[in-house]
Amino acid sequence: MANDVISYKSDPKIIDMKSHVLDSSTRNSLKCVWSGFVMEKRGPITFSWTFDLQEWKNAGYSGFTGYILVKPVLNDQRAFPPIQIGCDLSKSVQMVTRTLKTDGEKRKSMGVMFEYYLLPIVNPELEIVLPKAPEFIEVGPATPEVSSSNEVSETVVSYGDLFLPSEKNDTILVVGAKLLYVNKEYLSYYSDYFEALFTSSEDNEENLNLPYSIDDVEYEDFELLIRAIYPDIKFPSDECFPKLLDLAEHFKMPVVTQKVENQLLNTTKYEIHELLLMADKYRMPRLLERAILMMNSTEKAKKLKASAELAELSLETKGHLFERLIMII
Repeated sequence: MANDVISYKSDPKIIDMKSHVLDSSTRNSLKCVWSGFVMEKRGPITFSWTFDLQEWKNAGYSGFTGYILVKPVLNDQRAFPPIQIGCDLSKSVQMVTRTLKTDGEKRKSMGVMFEYYLLPIVNPELEIVLPKAPEFIEVGPATPEVSSSNEVSETVVSYGDLFLPSEKNDTILVVGAKLLYVNKEYLSYYSDYFEALFTSSEDNEENLNLPYSIDDVEYEDFELLIRAIYPDIKFPSDECFPKLLDLAEHFKMPVVTQKVENQLLNTTKYEIHELLLMADKYRMPRLLERAILMMNSTEKAKKLKASAELAELSLETKGHLFERLIMII
């Protein structure tokens, strides 16, 4: 399926000065043969990976894009740093080769292993059905086009289009077993979470070329969050706001919270007690003030008292509500 990463990790293997096959594997009908040899006792080392894509070609895919990660193991972990090798596979049978320098220490053999993470590419000439995208609304003052039948036209951005390989996307995330290409600087600007993540990796040379695994979020939720910060992209609809606020809190993206607050100031979808809880929990002062002012009758006060949200409000917000109720009694 498009956007599902195919991954494989070999067992540790011993490589020496004799050219030979190190590993042979089949993962999701993708065949790979890994070979290599040490060219001299002090290196360098030559590796090759031969991929057989024929079954995927027959199924309507044009190829794969992704990377191979090769690294020394066992007692030879300092022989060379982990190397990430980008690869674009488009032929039915294609070989990827790489010659690596070592630290120069004299060795007859060494321990090595590899991993690959590859994203299937759909053949654009074939019609393949992808998962349906969530509903989106336009951010800002733009007004939707209205047809002659008075029906509002809908525009939906393709599902997963944000995370394809491009010149701008210089970093790889692994989220929910999917390979996501993103721009490191852009994410760091909007998120203290990612700034800390990337900075920590830059301080550790061994992890510099490795992908970043984000294990505490589902892919669909992560895409929802990223769509909220990318320009010229439809902003998630108001049904998604509670989830979006929770994600913004977790990934430290205050700009997303501000955008949601702007939307909530102009929506009537949520009840007063729901607005109060969101404003209080995620620190949205303008929305909190608006929701308190909306508490303008004893009927609304009784409804708030009967709601589960009342117990979750902070003491400060409860104090402001008490002052408001005194004014309307």
